[in-house]
Amino acid sequence: MTHIPLLLLALLAAPDAPAPTQQLLPPQATSPGPAVAETSQPAHLSIMRQPNGAPILVVKYPWRQHRHASLEMRLLEDDHRDPSVWKPIFFVGNFLNDEALKAIYYCQDAANNLPAKATFTKGTEKEKVDFEVAGRRNFLDRPAVVTACESKLEGPRGGTRLIYWPLEDWAVNRDTLWLELPKKEYSKPCRFRVWFLRDDDIVWSETFAWPGYPQKSEPPGAPKAKPAP
Repeated sequence: MTHIPLLLLALLAAPDAPAPTQQLLPPQATSPGPAVAETSQPAHLSIMRQPNGAPILVVKYPWRQHRHASLEMRLLEDDHRDPSVWKPIFFVGNFLNDEALKAIYYCQDAANNLPAKATFTKGTEKEKVDFEVAGRRNFLDRPAVVTACESKLEGPRGGTRLIYWPLEDWAVNRDTLWLELPKKEYSKPCRFRVWFLRDDDIVWSETFAWPGYPQKSEPPGAPKAKPAP
C-alpha cells in the first residue's frame, strides 16, 4: 500500500486559500485596474487624471446594490446661486422607451469599432427634450454611451443635462465609476448638479466643480491664424 506523505494530506485537508484581492490603481496611475473590495466611505465625487491630463469624474458609490441605477447631471450657469432648486428628469423612468433603447444599444454596439451618435426627441414644443446619444470606447477600453439632452421642460427639470445609463461599462468595480464628459460641451471649467438615481428615487445628490479639459497652447513664435474674410 502506498503511503501518502503527511504534508500532502495536510494540503488536501486545508481549506481553499482566498484569492488575492486586486487593488484599485491610484489616480496618478497610467492605466485603469479593477478592484473587488467594497468601500466604507460615504458617497462622493472626485477627479482623477488620465496620462494626457484629461480629467475623469470618479463616482464612489455601491451602484450595484440598486436596480436600474443611473446618474444624471445638470449644467449650472454662473448665476445659479442655489443648485438644489433643480431636479432630475428621471430619464430611466420617464424616457427609456423603445426608441431610446434602440438609440442607446445602436451606439453601444457601433462603438466597438468607431464612435457613433443617434438622436431622438420626446414631448411637444413647449415641453420638448432633445436627446443625443454618443458611444465610443472609454478609458476602460469598453464601448460606453452617454446621453446628452436639452430639456425645455418647465420649472426645475429644464436645462442642459447628461445621463449615464447603463452604468456597467463605466464601472471599475462594484462601487466605483469612472465617467468621461463630452469634450466639446465640457472643455472649460464649469459646475453641475449630480443626482444618483434608483429608478425614480434620488439616492443622493451633489454639486461639483468640473476643471475642464487641458487646452492646447501654441508654441512660442507660432503664426496666428488669420480671420476668415
